[in-house]
Amino acid sequence: MGAMSKLTTPEAVVDALEKLYHEAVEAQSAALHTFLHKGTPPDPKLRQKGAFCYPQIRIVYDPDGPPPPISRSYGRISEPGTYLTTITRPDFFRTYLLEQLTPLMRDYDITITVEPSQSEIPYAYVWEQGQAAGLEEISPAELARHFPSPNLAEIGDEIADGELYEPYTEHPLALFDA
Repeated sequence: MGAMSKLTTPEAVVDALEKLYHEAVEAQSAALHTFLHKGTPPDPKLRQKGAFCYPQIRIVYDPDGPPPPISRSYGRISEPGTYLTTITRPDFFRTYLLEQLTPLMRDYDITITVEPSQSEIPYAYVWEQGQAAGLEEISPAELARHFPSPNLAEIGDEIADGELYEPYTEHPLALFDA
């Protein structure tokens, strides 16, 4: 898919999210397997390129006039700008994402792209049960040296509280990121 993909249907958007998410999980799972069984850490260039990152949706809305008068509480944009959010488990949230994207794409002249975000999927979230045999022999600190791990300092509700973005920056597309 490359680094970024411009999409024209809600289904194509969710398909692209699923593809990027699956690729990130597979890349990290393979790297974890190699580290666990051979002791070889992942190539740092993989992480620099975003190989272990959640996908994100980027919506650009640059109308010629005011936004259309839409009274529903979801699937609407109140002002021009760039909106984005990271998505976890797009396969699990497919129906919800389609419900949100369909009215946006129908009622607004928007550009939607799907791309890797800068937010990495923590290694504990990519293990399948049964893959972790032998994992207990490696310290969490050693795993965190080579693989993404949760950073509690980055978890918050600033978006929901309306404290995160400043004027002329990208707007949040959802109340919480992945």
